[in-house]
Amino acid sequence: MPAIPGSALCGPDERTEQDTLATKPHRTSRIARLARIAIAVAGMALATASWASITSSENPSTDGSYTVSWSWVPNAHAYQLYEDDTLVYDSTGTSWSFSGKAAGDYEYTVGFCEFIFDEEMCYGSVYTALTVTVSSAPAPTVSASFDESSITRGE
Repeated sequence: MPAIPGSALCGPDERTEQDTLATKPHRTSRIARLARIAIAVAGMALATASWASITSSENPSTDGSYTVSWSWVPNAHAYQLYEDDTLVYDSTGTSWSFSGKAAGDYEYTVGFCEFIFDEEMCYGSVYTALTVTVSSAPAPTVSASFDESSITRGE
């Protein structure tokens, strides 16, 4: 009786590669799932980079206070704001306010997270970087005036 590939009647040398993959459905489904995720990631990264924007309410800032805002991304469930490569915000909103910042330049980038096929995928720095400049506040100017006629002299 001839061996039938993929059946219990054939020896290990007679199995085809497809038969081997078919006996491990968890492995093939994992590979297929990862391939779908990779395709989705590549598509989302390209689509997002073309329209994502990040802005600041006041730039330059003279008092060290400003708000960084970014555009909403479809299907995103969280955003991550980085200041000079340090994570400073990780939540669901699309803006974050700063105050008391010292003079200097601060670079901001934003990433986001979404679920693709029940897997959380996070993409860092998909928005074009924004630099906010905090300049030294100008010294306050004091002016005073008085009217000599209002001065009373003691006699």
